[in-house]
Amino acid sequence: MENLSIEQALRNAVEAELAAARFYSRLAEHTTDPTARRLVQQLHDDELKHAAAIELMSRRLGKVLPVHATDGYAMVEIEHEWDLDSNINYLSVLERAIAAERKASRFYGTLATAFTGEARSFFDELSMVEELHANRLLKLLEKARG
Repeated sequence: MENLSIEQALRNAVEAELAAARFYSRLAEHTTDPTARRLVQQLHDDELKHAAAIELMSRRLGKVLPVHATDGYAMVEIEHEWDLDSNINYLSVLERAIAAERKASRFYGTLATAFTGEARSFFDELSMVEELHANRLLKLLEKARG
């Protein structure tokens, strides 16, 4: 992440969140389990809120974001179509979501180390939020497994 401007990092983060929202939408399409579907819809909505928060932060910082993200941003929370079974059960949805949220946490943690001050704090906070999501999902998984 050397030589990454704060503007580019913020654009990458927005695009990663939008990619995550698309991932959760696709996951919802691949399950008939109503509980799993509600869960991934909530995760989808959370990712859209994250993208909006990142855009708000960029405006607050007075940054004009590049039009495009750099390569690799979209792999933060998504799986390839061929990884999605035709009917994913609740436990599998939880496992995939936990992995995705942890990957996002690591992504933001890495971004945080590239900056100082408010930008670093912001990316650290995003990392923590993603880890909190993963922990919440892990509790649901443990409960579902009994």
